Amino acid sequence: MKPMTYELHNEFQAMRVYHPAYNRAWKMLNRLFQSAGKLDDPGCMAIYGPPGTGKSTLQKDFLALHPPSYIDNEMGRQYCVPVASFSTPTGCTPRDFSDVVCTTLRADPGSTLLTGHLQRKALTAIKCAGTKIVMPDEAQVFLRETSPVKSRKTLDFMREFYEESNIPLVFAGTQEYLAFIDSDEPLSRRVKYRAPLPPMGAPSSEKTAFHLTVQRMVSNYAEVTGRQLHKDVNPLAFSQRMYLASGGRIDSISDLFRELSEQRIADESMEKTYSVSNFADAASMLKLPFKLESSDPAFETNARTLPKLIEKHAIPPGALRHEK
Repeated sequence: MKPMTYELHNEFQAMRVYHPAYNRAWKMLNRLFQSAGKLDDPGCMAIYGPPGTGKSTLQKDFLALHPPSYIDNEMGRQYCVPVASFSTPTGCTPRDFSDVVCTTLRADPGSTLLTGHLQRKALTAIKCAGTKIVMPDEAQVFLRETSPVKSRKTLDFMREFYEESNIPLVFAGTQEYLAFIDSDEPLSRRVKYRAPLPPMGAPSSEKTAFHLTVQRMVSNYAEVTGRQLHKDVNPLAFSQRMYLASGGRIDSISDLFRELSEQRIADESMEKTYSVSNFADAASMLKLPFKLESSDPAFETNARTLPKLIEKHAIPPGALRHEK
């Protein structure tokens, strides 16, 4: 058995567990990327779902596949940004959006006080950088603008930005922002791809997606470290505890296993197995999206009560259904 090291810890973290809807969203995003620059109207995309279902992760993965780089051509050294990814600026006025685009592309926005001038700079920078997709994350920030007049200006700007640049906008955020986008029919019509990333339901059987996801994580951990889940632990019951401790969030499952591996690094332990109790302390620090209807934490509650708790928390708050 291998002792846990930081190298093994990082190797385990790299063995990612993907949301069931992740691959579908990835295919949509890749199709849009490939069509950018080839179609007169490639369209835009909306990625949406509750926190923790992998929206930002999807964007980061795609950005990692298409990173910025420098190229040398007849015009000299040029900074190329095929995917311009950034967090939606607070308020997201046309000026805010233009400024963050310039910053992302390393284009000097200058000191102009004219919003229209800054917008032109952002569009010019996008074209010069060879950008094929613009990806504003945390799109629910759009909703923080309470002024109807300013909201309308922002919507007009987003539509005009797409029409003038012909570069797809890929929005990602919680579901609420879709109402903002859809309030502008011309902009809504341009959102040709919609990719929901719903949370997974409770693992009531061994065939559920959440149980299979946890088991894959268990297998990955064993492959990297040689440590196995203790033979006395029921796999389905373990997944159910994971669900109740994480609220069905994939990022929280990763956090729990990361905590276990970090503890093993600190202890320099050579234990061959791990059990439910190893997760108790780490799970107590997670923030649940619902109030657990139990007097005991998920990794300490009686095994006989697990099925009832799973039934009560069968569908996480904010759950979305997969669209066909």
